Amino acid sequence: MDSSRRAVESYWRSRMIDGATSDEDKVTPVYKLEEICELLRSSHVSIVKEVSEFILKRLDHKSPIVKQKALRLIKYAVGKSGVEFRREMQRNSVAVRQLIHYKGQLDPLKGDAPNKAVRETAREAISAIFAEDNNTSKPYPADDFNKRIEGFGNTNFEMPPNEKKSFLSDVVGIGSASIKQGISSFTQGPSLR
Repeated sequence: MDSSRRAVESYWRSRMIDGATSDEDKVTPVYKLEEICELLRSSHVSIVKEVSEFILKRLDHKSPIVKQKALRLIKYAVGKSGVEFRREMQRNSVAVRQLIHYKGQLDPLKGDAPNKAVRETAREAISAIFAEDNNTSKPYPADDFNKRIEGFGNTNFEMPPNEKKSFLSDVVGIGSASIKQGISSFTQGPSLR
């Protein structure tokens, strides 16, 4: 009973990957990519490995559209799916690196454009796979933590010395400018006579 449930779940996951990397010449909706990312974030390491194998199998497909969608999925999911998926993609980066020099059949209508898109997306995916995680690698500067929010409610806020104006003079200036503009447009307008 338990093995059949696992087989059904595995089939469901493979169908999810197949749906996101279909052979249609349409962009994969972001909600499908987010579903896969959520699955990868919340799943056990063995499931992450299984899903990454499904994605890597899609890179072997003959269609450049499927290859590009799989590469786009890798690029998207590496940043949002956690460390395990990134490690799995780094281990299997050879399959992605091979597509940097991909030369497929020329399309009768589009020519080499789909193959070029595969090559470009493969470069982007490789750089995403091996990019450093921005959240953990850069420590925050100490002065940003000690700085208070300037504006409403902050009693320590000081205006820059060259811009010290009173609020009332600001409002009067705005009001007088709009009154002057109204009067000038009234006097310049055509007469009603």
